[in-house]
Amino acid sequence: MRRTLAGVAVIALMVTGCSSNDVAEGSDPGWVSSDSAIAGVNDAGFDCSEDSFSGTKQVITENPATEEPLGGELILCGGFQVFLVGNIDEYWESLSSSCSAVTEEELASEAVQRDVIVGSNFVMSGTGPDQSYPDEAPASDLARAFGAEVQTLQSIYETICPEIGNT
Repeated sequence: MRRTLAGVAVIALMVTGCSSNDVAEGSDPGWVSSDSAIAGVNDAGFDCSEDSFSGTKQVITENPATEEPLGGELILCGGFQVFLVGNIDEYWESLSSSCSAVTEEELASEAVQRDVIVGSNFVMSGTGPDQSYPDEAPASDLARAFGAEVQTLQSIYETICPEIGNT
């Protein structure tokens, strides 16, 4: 099964976590663990409680289908997910080796217009239909609360694979 950059990016669009006391509106929390990220998300008023997942692991570190490490911790929250990646620039660099697998079809799809929230050491994406965010926690609110920015998947592709912007 061919693993494309889109597949990696979709799985990878989540967080890595510092102390929940450091989470303040408009400041990147720099979480260092999934526990602190969950606490930080909850402290900021968004739903990331284990009780809402009945039977599903809340923190995932490997692809359930392949058992391959994800390269970070994926945290499932209410309507969105956070992927802790350590350093975002190093994470983007690790994905750049998959640039040649990106197809014209992927670049032309509506999926590349999806909003992704990017912080210094995390990526967030929605888990609703077409990876939408919950109405009570739109991407702009999540980004503002954590000092992150909203980007499209296409802009992330263009950052990771500069040659894509020239096609």
